[in-house]
Amino acid sequence: MRLMSVRPLAARLARRAARPALALALLAPLTVPAQEPGRVDSATRAAPAAPGANASAIADTIEYFLQARMADAIRADRDGWLGVRREAESRWAVERDIAQRLRGEVGGVEQQIDGVERRIKEARKAKNDTLRTAAEGEKRVLERRRDLVRLRRAVHEAQAEQARLERDHADAAVRAADAEQAIAERRLLATPADPVQRLAFEELQSRWLQALRTREARLYDVADRKFRVVEARIALLERSRRR
Repeated sequence: MRLMSVRPLAARLARRAARPALALALLAPLTVPAQEPGRVDSATRAAPAAPGANASAIADTIEYFLQARMADAIRADRDGWLGVRREAESRWAVERDIAQRLRGEVGGVEQQIDGVERRIKEARKAKNDTLRTAAEGEKRVLERRRDLVRLRRAVHEAQAEQARLERDHADAAVRAADAEQAIAERRLLATPADPVQRLAFEELQSRWLQALRTREARLYDVADRKFRVVEARIALLERSRRR
C-alpha cells in the first residue's frame, strides 16, 4: 500500500514541474527581442513596400520633369549667349560715349543761343532792325540745330539702354543655360523612385524655371526699348523735315 501511494504522488509532482516549461514554450513566439535605437533588423529591412506606393509618388512628380537638351548643345548655346553679351557690352559703351558727347554739344549750342538773344536785345534797344533781323534768323538756325542734336542724343540714349538690356538678357540666358546644364549632368543619376534624388532633381528644375522666367522678362524689356528707339528715330526724322 505504501508503494502504491508513492507513485501517484511522484506523477503529480512531475506534472506540476512541467507546467512552467510549457508556459514558457507557449509564450516564446510572442516575445520580441529589444533592438538598439535606430537599428532596423533584417526582417524589417527586407519587407516589401506597399503596392502602388512608389507608383503614386512618381505619378505626382514625374510629369513635371523638364527634358534638358544634350550637354554639347547647351554648351554651344551658352557660348553663343556669351558672344551676344560681349557685343552688347561693347555697343552699350559706344552709345553712352556718343550720347555724352551730344549732351555737351547741346550745351554749347544753348550758349550760342544765349549770346544771340543778348544781341537781339541790344539791337532792339538800338532800334537797329537789320541787326535784329539777322540775329533772329541766326537764332532760328541755332534752335533747329539744338533740337536736332537733342533728338540725336535721345536716339543714342535709347540705343544705349537697349544695348544694356540686351546684355542683361544675355546674362539671364547664360544663367538659364547653366541651370539646364546642371539638369543634363544629373539626368542619368536621378532616380524618380528615390525620394532624395527626386527632391534634388525638382530643386534643379525650380532653378531652371526661375532662370527661364528671368530670361523671358529681360526679353520683354528689350522689346519695349526697341520700340522706344523707333519712336526716337521717328521724332528725329519729323523734326529734320521741318525748317
